[in-house]
Amino acid sequence: MKEITVRLPEEVIAQLDKEAGYKHLSRAQFIRDKLVPRETKDIGDYGPKDFHNLVSLVRRRTGNGMDKRQLENVVAVVFNELAS
Repeated sequence: MKEITVRLPEEVIAQLDKEAGYKHLSRAQFIRDKLVPRETKDIGDYGPKDFHNLVSLVRRRTGNGMDKRQLENVVAVVFNELAS
């Protein structure tokens, strides 16, 4: 890997450090991930739209055998387990 130097204001560096800390990454790795996204997502990268898409997918795959609220609860438990 080739090294580059970038000058940023202190408040931007503080924000980068804070966000990197949330994801348990070094500042350098966090910046690399922002510049060159990986093929897969970390659990923290998923949002409400991803949650609802997964609920819909599971509902279709189970033949609509469970109601939507039950599936939302199951998917929420899975998300929480993966995040911990």
